[in-house]
Amino acid sequence: MKARILACCLLACLGLLRPMQAGELEQIKANYRSLLLSTHPSSQKLIERLTALPPEQELSDQMVVELHERYPLSETTIRAYLKDVQADGTWPDINYQDRKRSGWDTARHTKRMLELAKAYADTSFPLYKNKEVLEVLRLALSYWLELRPQCLNWWYNQISVPKTLGATLILVYDELSADEQEAALAVMEQAQIGRTGQNKVWLAGNVLIRALLESDEALVQKARAAIVGEVSLANEEGIQADWSFHQHGPQQQFGNYGLAFLSSMSFYASLFADTSLAFDTETIDVLHQLIEQGYAWVVWDGQMDVNALGRQLFHQVALHKGFSVGFAAIELAKNKNKALQQTCDRYIAANFTRPYVNTKVGHKHFWKSDYTIHRRPSWMASLKMASRRVVGTETVNEDNLLGYYLADGALYLYTHELDYLNSFPLWDWRKIPGVTAYESKEPLPSLNRGHTGNSSEWVGGFSLGERGLSVMQLNRDGLQAHKLWYFDTDFVFCLGGAITTKADSVVTTSVDQRLQKQPFYHWTPGGWRILSGALELNQPADARFISADLGYIICDASNTLYVESGEKQGNWKANMGMYSSWPVTDQQYLLYLSHGVRPKEATYAYFLLPNTTADALLDFKTSRVEIIQNDAQAQLIYLPAQDEYWGMAYAPFTLKLAETVVQHIPAGRLFYLAKKDSKYLCYLYNPTEADSDRLDSCTP
Repeated sequence: MKARILACCLLACLGLLRPMQAGELEQIKANYRSLLLSTHPSSQKLIERLTALPPEQELSDQMVVELHERYPLSETTIRAYLKDVQADGTWPDINYQDRKRSGWDTARHTKRMLELAKAYADTSFPLYKNKEVLEVLRLALSYWLELRPQCLNWWYNQISVPKTLGATLILVYDELSADEQEAALAVMEQAQIGRTGQNKVWLAGNVLIRALLESDEALVQKARAAIVGEVSLANEEGIQADWSFHQHGPQQQFGNYGLAFLSSMSFYASLFADTSLAFDTETIDVLHQLIEQGYAWVVWDGQMDVNALGRQLFHQVALHKGFSVGFAAIELAKNKNKALQQTCDRYIAANFTRPYVNTKVGHKHFWKSDYTIHRRPSWMASLKMASRRVVGTETVNEDNLLGYYLADGALYLYTHELDYLNSFPLWDWRKIPGVTAYESKEPLPSLNRGHTGNSSEWVGGFSLGERGLSVMQLNRDGLQAHKLWYFDTDFVFCLGGAITTKADSVVTTSVDQRLQKQPFYHWTPGGWRILSGALELNQPADARFISADLGYIICDASNTLYVESGEKQGNWKANMGMYSSWPVTDQQYLLYLSHGVRPKEATYAYFLLPNTTADALLDFKTSRVEIIQNDAQAQLIYLPAQDEYWGMAYAPFTLKLAETVVQHIPAGRLFYLAKKDSKYLCYLYNPTEADSDRLDSCTP
């Protein structure tokens, strides 16, 4: 107790604690119960859209667990729990011996306790204050408190179980005996404030519940201070200066820990509202910018970008993540900050009304995360890279078993089709769209064996309003390549050079891989023809393909071109170990380039044209982009219509613009040169800095 008082005194000195007024503890408890039992009117339409999706049968992602808690409570389900419960308080359909570290089946026991508590405490539910409901709840609680099941994954023991149990206790605590209360609080004490980022927020939130149950004002203050203390750009993990989110080191985690962070903070903003513990203006402003400058960029048409999902490549995941951001936005919009309200309202209107209207147009490079988003009125492109500074991806608890190449230049295109949703079981994981990698029948390397990603520093990008450039010097497992992406208003141009390895393996670059909604067409002198099956094509200097509204133009004839189109089979368990065997079959196409065995200075060049038509694809002039240089020294393109040069110097580089105009570019710099008022303006960008921080500008 002395240590707790000293800690609270220190927090008070730092300005993180405020004196609580009489009755506020009870008010916060009442707020907690209200948040668990009631639905805000503005959430109703979103809940209707959510519940149109069938509930998932196997759950691991905490955000999906919380989404499922928003599904209307079913009297039929509750009565089934009452009927099927066994004498020892267990249910026969739950595996109490489960050893999985993700999707731990035993945790469903605590989720059922919460459902029973809601059924008992909700005045609008038919079984409100039903004695049998309370008896079965206490029986199930007795089982858990006596045996204290433990998962092999610490997260369930310290975060998931106390979080669900705490919510249950908030609703029925006064109905329990003193012994039951004491035993329940002992389970809650498995959670102690510690760790970093969202893990710290979860743990502090569980301590907060215990403090409320014990009416411990000092501990409430301490837990609240720990939660609010993570709403900062100064922490190593958490919100970053570019409004991305990091956890597990310098690793972009928008869809995993970052989304849980946003959801948690929206909850606590409502929990503490209108009390002395309410979030201050600065805290609300940070959350506002996290949505406006972060999440509003990475969600398209209600679905979160694949590149933002991290290791959580679950069934229906992109839609579930989009819904989670939506509910957090609705909760935050209840705040009195008008700018925040407008941002949240725009997010909901943009992503959950039909027809979809994209209101976020522009180009943004998240320089802290090696992550690029390019948004147009009718399409979006997303690029994920990695470097020595930024960890690309991870495998944890059998999540993302095959995602070794997920951050090696993965490029996804979005229009208005769900072309990536639930496609993961069908993928060739060595041919993730945009990635240059080894082709092999051998198992993919494990991400748990020191393979954290690319070892180069020269990875980055910059924005010029609605256009931008990103580059990646790939240096991984003996494979080297220079990769450049130029994003324009109606296309993405992809350039690869200096592709080299001494390994005795074929090296490929994947152009695209997605679900196939319409036939895959190839333009030939005789007209369009449908491609089906696995095909090797003669590669002209200008090969054009289209499926639905996505067009492809392959410009470099030095590679062998392959197409796979048609039915594909896969299994969810192959990449996400928490699933039981779940085979799937669907239509998919894959377009990729082969650079051969042991390539030396191989190259590629191709255009991606989203939201196009067959006629527009044929009319497109590849001369809009000229390749000036594409080798180990530099990648340089020229745009004749704008008289602009864009590129990256991998070694000291001299660019001759005119007979008497020479520009020297140092190694490791992205550059943009344009002629303005008869003079060439040169801007150099450091890929390790914010794209708004121009390292240098000069007039040659």
